[in-house]
This record gives sequence, C-alpha cells and structure tokens, in this order.
Amino acid sequence: MLIESEININRAYADRSIIPEDIGVAAARLAELRQFGRDEVVIHGDYCLPNIIMKDFGLQGFVDLGTGGIGDRHYDLFWGLWTLEYNLGTAIYGSFFLEAYGKDRVDPQRLELCRLLAGFTE
Repeated sequence: MLIESEININRAYADRSIIPEDIGVAAARLAELRQFGRDEVVIHGDYCLPNIIMKDFGLQGFVDLGTGGIGDRHYDLFWGLWTLEYNLGTAIYGSFFLEAYGKDRVDPQRLELCRLLAGFTE
C-alpha cells in the first residue's frame, strides 16, 4: 500500500472523501508516519457495516473477505470508524466503537497512517 500510495501521490490522486486536506500536506504526513505500519495481525481489509453480519446486536460473521490478509489492525479500525460515520450519517458512534475495542489499545498515529493509506490507494 505504501508503494501504491507513492505512485498515486506522484500522479496527484487521493480519495478526497478520506483526504480532504491538501495532497502535499497529507503526503508529508504519510512520509512521517510510514514507520508505524508494523503491527501484523489478520485483518478484514474492507471492514465496514455492509460486510458485518449481526443478529440481536451480536456479531455472527463477516462477508467480502477478498481484501483480507495480514496487516495493521488500525487499518480495520480506521474503516470501522469511517463506516459508522458514512453509513449512519453521524460521527457520534466512533467513540463508542473505540471504547468497545479498547481505547488504550489504539495508537492515534497508526490510525492516522491507515487513514492516509486508505486515501491514497484505490
């Protein structure tokens, strides 16, 4: 994803819904944070509300695992926060999501790195 991000930065591509700030500013921030991307766990890769199966407010399973693999857990956490705001139309659930996950286990720099990677990849 870092390589794809660099290619897209060079061609001035960014998903503006994820990276609303100036591309140069976001690219510089990505360069600062790229060292934090080493937390290898199994991730979904497309963790969003339409890909989660729930019953009676309990997790039943996942669908669309085509982009799953080994990566930084913060990538799925970023998409979890993103989907709550995008699909529910409000940012009020993000803090509940992080609290349920364990706020003390969330690294804000890694979360920012994953936002930038998501925004600079297609």
